[in-house]
This record gives sequence, structure tokens and C-alpha cells, in this order.
Amino acid sequence: MAEKTPTDSRLEGLPPELLSEVGRCMPLEDLKNMAVTSKKMRRYFSEWLFHSVAIKGDRCEVVKKMETLLPLINTEMGQMMVSNVK
Repeated sequence: MAEKTPTDSRLEGLPPELLSEVGRCMPLEDLKNMAVTSKKMRRYFSEWLFHSVAIKGDRCEVVKKMETLLPLINTEMGQMMVSNVK
């Protein structure tokens, strides 16, 4: 049996459906903390962190405002956010 590494997590071993439910019930601060623990956790908990972000302005203004945030967000997440500007 392989030994567990320090990065192994019991929570990370849960099925995606359960992780999604866990995220749905977590307070925002806990979600933020979980999202920075690993790529897998960020993938599952990001939907709850960014499901209702609202930035006011016309399309150009919104994209410009978001560009200031993008260096703080991984490339994949940033591209997804910009592509969803309505």
C-alpha cells in the first residue's frame, strides 16, 4: 500500500457531487480558504465563490475593471470570467 503524501486530503478524496454540496453550505471565508489549498479544491469551490459577481458598466468598462482582477486569478478562471461578460 502506498504511503500518503502530506498533500493528500480526505476531503479531496470525496466525489465531486459531495464536494459541491460541501461548498454550497460553507461560509464565504471558508470557501476562500479551501479554494487556495489545491487546484482540485479551487476547481470545486470556485463555482460558489464566483456564482454571483456583479460589476456595473457597459461591456468595455466591465472588461477593463475585470482586467485589474485577472492577475489575481488563474488564467483559466480569468478567461472564463471575461467570456461570460454580457
